[in-house]
This record gives sequence, C-alpha cells and structure tokens, in this order.
Amino acid sequence: MTNETNLANGGAMTPASVPAQIGPDPYTSYAAKAIQQQGLFLTFKNGEFLAGQDGTEVKIGTRLAANMEGLMIGWRRWFGGQVTDDLLELLSDQKPLPRRESLGDNDPALWEKDDRSGAPRDPWMFTNSLQMVDNAGEIYIYSTGSKGGLNAIGKLCKAYGLEYRMRPGMIPVIELANDFYMHAKYGKTYVPVFNLVGWTKADKLSLGDAAEPASKKTGVGYAARDARLNAPAPATTEMSRDLDDEIPF
Repeated sequence: MTNETNLANGGAMTPASVPAQIGPDPYTSYAAKAIQQQGLFLTFKNGEFLAGQDGTEVKIGTRLAANMEGLMIGWRRWFGGQVTDDLLELLSDQKPLPRRESLGDNDPALWEKDDRSGAPRDPWMFTNSLQMVDNAGEIYIYSTGSKGGLNAIGKLCKAYGLEYRMRPGMIPVIELANDFYMHAKYGKTYVPVFNLVGWTKADKLSLGDAAEPASKKTGVGYAARDARLNAPAPATTEMSRDLDDEIPF
C-alpha cells in the first residue's frame, strides 16, 4: 500500500510520507513575527525605562524573560514621524539584509531635518526589535535604532549565543540596567543594559524578584491587560522614531 493510499484510508503518516523540511519552518516564523508585534512599547530615556504611551517607569533591576527566538532585525523607513516601510525579519531566519543604498532615498537634500541637530536625517533606520515579558505576563517591545540600544541587544545576543544550545526549552532572563559615557558634544549620555542573569522554562516563567509590573502600578486590572494583549497589533504610527534619547550613529 502506498503512503497516499494509506493516508486516504485514514492511516497515520509515516516518516517516508512526510516531506523533508528544508530551511526555517514558515509557520513557526510567522507565529514568531505575529506574536512579536504584541505588547507595550518599552523606551529608554535619560537612564530610565518607560512603558507605553503614558511612560510608566519600569524600574532598573526589573527582570524580564527575553523572546530571543522572536528577535527581529532590519530596516524601517520613517517620514513625518511615522513608519512608512517595515522590512524587519526574524534574526533566526538568517535572511540576507539589503544594503542601505538599495533601499532608495539616497539624496540627503531630500531628507527631513533632525530636530536635535538640524542635520539631514536618513529616513531609513537600521532597527532591532525584541519582545520581553515579566512574571505577571506583561509584554513589552523594545525597538531601537540607536547606537546604545543596538549595542545592548548585541551584547545580549553574545551572552545568549554562548549558552542557548545547552539549554533546550529554556528562555533567558534579563535584568534591566543602565550605563553612561561622556559624549564629546552632548556630555553624559545614558545607554541601556540587558544583563543575562538566568534561565527559565518557556512554559513556566519564574523570574525571581522582578519589580511590580506596570499594569499594577497604573491600576490597570489583569482582565483589561489581557484584553489589550489579545487585541490586534498596534499601528506603527503609535511608535516614535525617537524611541530613546541615545545618540544615533
């Protein structure tokens, strides 16, 4: 009996009847992308982490589980304070990223002016976007194109990459921190830090002494929070290009 006949008669699929999987699983990739769009936007400004449009403080020392499998990288195009093109892809898909010059908008004379320096500002920003969750289920999305933000995620990737293969079924727990350096023009400049402090099972978050979640601080009940998290992904117009006040490249 062939595999086709066996399946038609209600039989189980055998290894020979299952097509070989080549490359990233498209269903897993789509799920990771869809899930990664949910949550409160987490920004970093003046040494503090702030969540949502109200800017609720997420205290230094807060522990969050980082969705490293959902880490997205790539290009976003900004115009008039809004995202007009989003070319972010999952890092895990290992797709080659387009070169900046292939995206167009190559004439600085046509670029918008930077509000801070007055210089022409490239509409295309290389961006990293990482989803995190606290031990109460509050979800945050940290998106950044700044030097400090990209360095923070890069260092986290390095620490994660050294261990994740030895920890199947586990996800990293990070602790929010900050640091600073003296910029030649702007003086003391804060940068975010994501310290990898432990690991937890993906289906059983236990982050230790995490700070009180933003939903409790703002008086938003869990039912309202769950309704928000199950709602459609927020429009990109709710984001700001100035997702933190770090000095860009």
